[in-house]
Amino acid sequence: MSADLSAEGVADGFGRLPPPETDWSLELSWNSSGPLALAHFRFIFPELAFYKGGCFLADRFDESNVDTWLKGHPLAATEAVVNHIHLGEDQVFGDNAVSVDEAYAIGRCLAYGWKIWARDRYGATIYPSLYQDEPHDWIITFTSQPPGVAG
Repeated sequence: MSADLSAEGVADGFGRLPPPETDWSLELSWNSSGPLALAHFRFIFPELAFYKGGCFLADRFDESNVDTWLKGHPLAATEAVVNHIHLGEDQVFGDNAVSVDEAYAIGRCLAYGWKIWARDRYGATIYPSLYQDEPHDWIITFTSQPPGVAG
């Protein structure tokens, strides 16, 4: 199952969640550190690496891994594999597991934000996708065309 990744889709993702029990602006200011807040922003606004016509999340990019994938797969498939992140598992959130609806909402926000970030920061066009891999897991990834090429 894939998802609508427009601004309306982001709002719909939040609409699946119960109202927050906490005033998050206060929670972040009282119970968070600068490095933790910056780590969250780095997840929302990632550094991108451009290589052989592809666009990759810099923290997941490994030249030899991409070269290996490109030997047997098209660029878009390679990008999708390298850039994928499981949102419903403990890979991202550690011991603080998120519900499937929270993973869905997070994925919609990331997809929308990444698309705008790539365009405004790097001049790149990316095509995020969010899909449900297992009943408890949503995966976000993206593929691209090189900067300057009309999408």
